Amino acid sequence: MGDITTPEQFLGFEVGADRMLAGWPEIVRYFRLLEGQTDRMKVSEIGRTTEDHPFLLCAISSAENLARIENYRQLQQ
Repeated sequence: MGDITTPEQFLGFEVGADRMLAGWPEIVRYFRLLEGQTDRMKVSEIGRTTEDHPFLLCAISSAENLARIENYRQLQQ
C-alpha cells in the first residue's frame, strides 16, 4: 500500500513532547486513518468508554492473518 502517516504528521507534534497530549477523538481518527492506509491493521469498536468515546481494539498483523482473524478468535474460545 501507500505511505503511512506518522503520528507526528497527523498530530502536528512529536509524541511525548512536553505539554502536548492528543485527545481521544484525535487518537481514534488516527487509528481509523491508519486502517485505511494499510492492510496490516484492523480496527474494531468493542464498546464505549465511561466518557462515551469509542473503545477500540487494534489488531496489527499480516494481511493473511487479519483475513483469518475470526477463525483465530474462535480457536481462542
